[in-house]
Amino acid sequence: MAITEIKYGSIASSKELNDNFEALNKDIQDIATSLSTTQANLAASISTLNKNVTNQIQDVNEALEATKTELEEEIANSNSESLTSNGLYITTYINGSSWYREYFSDKEKTNRVWLEQGGYANFGAGQFATRTINFVIPFSAICNATGILFGPGGADDSNQGVAGWTNTQMTYVHRGWGTGVVWRAVGK
Repeated sequence: MAITEIKYGSIASSKELNDNFEALNKDIQDIATSLSTTQANLAASISTLNKNVTNQIQDVNEALEATKTELEEEIANSNSESLTSNGLYITTYINGSSWYREYFSDKEKTNRVWLEQGGYANFGAGQFATRTINFVIPFSAICNATGILFGPGGADDSNQGVAGWTNTQMTYVHRGWGTGVVWRAVGK
């Protein structure tokens, strides 16, 4: 049934008006049914989505728990190659202007795999000097040592550097004015 157009200023019969109201009522009921069906479909989709998300969260939590258990077992096993070879056990020391960090491959910290240390050695304002800087802790083998002159600067600050080192100390030479050296050494 279609809606009949009633021209402005004309007189419509009660049948025409009733037919129009019935057509409008049917259209409203069809829309309400369609909305109800759409709402039911959306509710079902949301329910399915919630169930899927809940299952995925549960799967992720189970995987995390399994990974956590494996990691705890790996850490507990001190003979594990995958963790101990990466220096898992670390000792850090800081005292004033000196510091060091040791990396060990075992929980007992008997097998050092890497050592880095540094600090600031104050030697007062001076020029044309050679300084000996003692390391905080001895190396078993040194890979590298560096130093940078610290101070007010002078005409010849470019002539500075580490002249040599042993497993217990390094020699620093500077030709410019400076109050000290900021140093760092790394090795085993």
